[in-house]
Amino acid sequence: MRNMLLALLLVAFGCSDWQMEAEYPIGRVIIEPDSLLLLEGTEAEVQVRVLNTIGEVIAVPDWYEIEWMTSDESAASVDAGVVVAGHGKATITATVAGRRANMKVFSNPILDLRAYTVYINQGDPGAPGRSHTSTR
Repeated sequence: MRNMLLALLLVAFGCSDWQMEAEYPIGRVIIEPDSLLLLEGTEAEVQVRVLNTIGEVIAVPDWYEIEWMTSDESAASVDAGVVVAGHGKATITATVAGRRANMKVFSNPILDLRAYTVYINQGDPGAPGRSHTSTR
């Protein structure tokens, strides 16, 4: 009787069919937006979305840390989802549970645009081909 009860308990608790919801592992990671165009020295916040294997958005588990990397620190740096633009272009990578997502960052320098005064002359009235009348 005791062995039969033990076998029944093993079958009951060892069976995964008793779960209320099916759990799906992490399928892929995406970064939103997938690209940025920033002026040098400005920053933007990006979000990481984790999708399970059937494409549903799931919360990033607390025990997974998002690891951020950049391909070129002089073009863009990243820390905790905040991208700071430098000069040039870079690829930002977020890694969660071994799954990676990439985004492109393009940064333009801040240009010193000034409007200068331009004088346009009508030309010399005494030049050949022009009539010039003198009142002497």
